[in-house]
Amino acid sequence: MPIREDKHTTYLNILKRAILLFLPFAIIAGIISFSIYKKEIHIKDIAREFRNKGIVDLQKEKIVNKLDHIVSDLMLLSREFELHMAVRDDAAASMNLFAREFLVFSENSRVYDQVRLLDETGMELIRINFNDGYPYILGEEKLRFKGNRYYFKKTMRLDNAQVYISPLDLNIEEGQIEQPLKPMIRFATPVFHKDGRKRGIVLINYMAESLLNSIKKVNDGTFEKFMLLNSDGYWLSSPRPEDEWGFMYEDGRDKKFGNSYPEAWRQVSENESGILYDDNGMFVWKTVYPVIEALELSSVLKKDAGNLHLNRDLKAKHWKIILYIPMSLLNADRYSMLWRFLLVYALFTAFWGFVSWNLARIALHKRLAQERLSMSEASLVQAQYIARLGNWEWELEKGDTYWSEQLYRILHLDPAKHVAGFRTFLNLVHPDDREYVKKSFTAALKEKRPLSIDHRIILPDSSERIIVHDQGEVVFDESGEAVKIVGTIQDITELKKVEESLRQSEAKYQDLYSSSPAAYFSVSPDGSIIRANRAAEAFTGYTLEELNGMKAFDLYADESKNKAKEIFKKFLCGDQWENEEMTYKRKDGRKIYGLLSINIIKDENG
Repeated sequence: MPIREDKHTTYLNILKRAILLFLPFAIIAGIISFSIYKKEIHIKDIAREFRNKGIVDLQKEKIVNKLDHIVSDLMLLSREFELHMAVRDDAAASMNLFAREFLVFSENSRVYDQVRLLDETGMELIRINFNDGYPYILGEEKLRFKGNRYYFKKTMRLDNAQVYISPLDLNIEEGQIEQPLKPMIRFATPVFHKDGRKRGIVLINYMAESLLNSIKKVNDGTFEKFMLLNSDGYWLSSPRPEDEWGFMYEDGRDKKFGNSYPEAWRQVSENESGILYDDNGMFVWKTVYPVIEALELSSVLKKDAGNLHLNRDLKAKHWKIILYIPMSLLNADRYSMLWRFLLVYALFTAFWGFVSWNLARIALHKRLAQERLSMSEASLVQAQYIARLGNWEWELEKGDTYWSEQLYRILHLDPAKHVAGFRTFLNLVHPDDREYVKKSFTAALKEKRPLSIDHRIILPDSSERIIVHDQGEVVFDESGEAVKIVGTIQDITELKKVEESLRQSEAKYQDLYSSSPAAYFSVSPDGSIIRANRAAEAFTGYTLEELNGMKAFDLYADESKNKAKEIFKKFLCGDQWENEEMTYKRKDGRKIYGLLSINIIKDENG
């Protein structure tokens, strides 16, 4: 028998069921969500790598194109000088003309701090100073000897169509770093006489600030930070300006990329390009070989490709373009995506939690309902057993019949051996009652009225006869056609026996009441006579018809009337009276004496 659950127990049972439903889904959904999150992170990392690699490639292309233009300018100046010297015999006139052409070149290009022509000894023959946007030709008296400078010596060792490109550093004037800082690259190439003798060099000082500014500009307002390193790992451009040009200062020798990012520098220095993740963040880099790539791209030099010879150490002089994303920014991006996934996961799990709770609540209520139904069915079976009552259903169209377990018990039939049905039932009806039973069922169907009959049953072993009461209702469909009969059969054998016993007792009582020599009156609570026997008729002189409805107090003489009323009042309150002497008055007026006894008779309601 199920235990009746209080609200607290019901809540705990619902919670347990909800957890059992919720946890597997939550765990599986969590694993799937985490897998999707990791995959999304991987896809995003690949997309970021692809994008950033493209950005680095674009920066390299910009630098190489810039170098290409510079080398092209240099080679055009050198070819123009050689052409002038080949067709003119007046050297002084040629120098003046060439100086003016250098000046026009400087005015138009506006990226060269100096444009110079040096002779084979290193003496400046022509020098154009940019002068912050106002180029001018330096006077002959201000021209200086540069034969001992490294760039002159290295350039003079070059052959035709070879170019010297200096390291990118800060311009120095009179032994001091020029202020404000002026990043500079020197491009030089030797020039030749028509007989093949070297006549000197053409030298241009490229102001590299615009090149570096294009890198710094990318750093503004973006997560990615660009750096430009020389081959020794010093910063030429950095998101932190204080880290730049360390190699130019005595106290800046330790300001190297490798000192700040040792693991990254090991990879960057050993590989021309790559992508690296470490504890500091993400690094994407590309190597630029200024001399090699500039010479290979120069449209002028392509014409002289057969004469192009590169120095052996050209590849050692290179720059590293590095795109750097700090780990904090990478994590912030990943955490942002993680929070979005957690939010979606939380919403889904909250929804499933709500569904799980309701499913658990419905399942529990269903179980409780089933238990209550089972209890009701058990109670019904018990009640039917006690009342010796069984129920049945008869599907008229299909002919299917259902009998309850108690009905089989009443009829002494084994459910495994006997098929429920009207014919089986009719075979048990007493032969004298069968026609009556069939007509009653037929009348209930035709007249659409309830069935209520008593009849006899002969049990299968013919050892006993019982009396049953059939009660039934006809069920009709929407068109008024009878589709089913439902009803009950109750064993009323004992009831009939009791009724017969009562009937016999009543008959005996009636005989005693009617034939008694004493006068008997049955009086209602209001004092009216409702019944009397023959002796009462003789005692009072009134006929039974006259006594019926007459007030009992009218039978008393005046001296006993009030006493009779008092006794009757006390009697109604529960007192009993026996053999009280009273004076009565007959119909003919004659007084007689008698003894009064009163007993109460109660109905079924008490």
